Amino acid sequence: MTEHAVSPTEGPDLSRVKSTGHLAGVFYMIIVATGIFSLAYAPGVFTNRDDPAATLAAIEQQPQLYRFFIASGFLCYATFAPLVATLYRLFEGSGRGIALSMALLAAVSVPMSIVGVSDLYALLEIAISGDRDALALAATADRVDAYYQAIRNSTLFWGLWLMPFGMLAWRSRSIPRVLGLFLMLGCVGYTMNFFGPILWSGYIASPIGEVVAIPQSIGEIGTALWLLIMGARPAR
Repeated sequence: MTEHAVSPTEGPDLSRVKSTGHLAGVFYMIIVATGIFSLAYAPGVFTNRDDPAATLAAIEQQPQLYRFFIASGFLCYATFAPLVATLYRLFEGSGRGIALSMALLAAVSVPMSIVGVSDLYALLEIAISGDRDALALAATADRVDAYYQAIRNSTLFWGLWLMPFGMLAWRSRSIPRVLGLFLMLGCVGYTMNFFGPILWSGYIASPIGEVVAIPQSIGEIGTALWLLIMGARPAR
């Protein structure tokens, strides 16, 4: 009697990898959802870098939505830790050194981003105090600038971690390789948008930043949805 040969894509290993992929998808979608609100929508509503009085007025008009802005920011950045731990567990067999670099680069951004959200909380305290004198307005302007600087510095690491992540996705084939390619291109886009304004004064006014940001959106949102719905496959 011959023993049945178990395929590497069958049995408990497949179930474990698939469930780990689903868990990573849950964490990733939390980051995507809270990030869309706290990075793409809310700053334009509540922060005005040229008019601190307008910033405080906006907070006063919608205090509960502003509190949700702060909470979603904390949740977004704090969720990076369990996401990266889960992805490390998923991909370490395809290259432990690459997986470690992925985890470290992502981890660096967490405290930097949370410092930025702390500046948002300081703005709430100023708004609640009711002070609108020159000192309060100067403190508001400083906090808004500090928030944007902290987030800007974080974007570099939001991009850098995508390169080893994309490499692991490409090597392991645990998720479609095309997503790994978009993740690596996303790293390039984030890096260009970080250094571009430093090296070229006309970068912000040009359409380059919007164009190079497309792959990172496809790569991250696509990967989050794939992991959430399909999970992951054992590495080939």
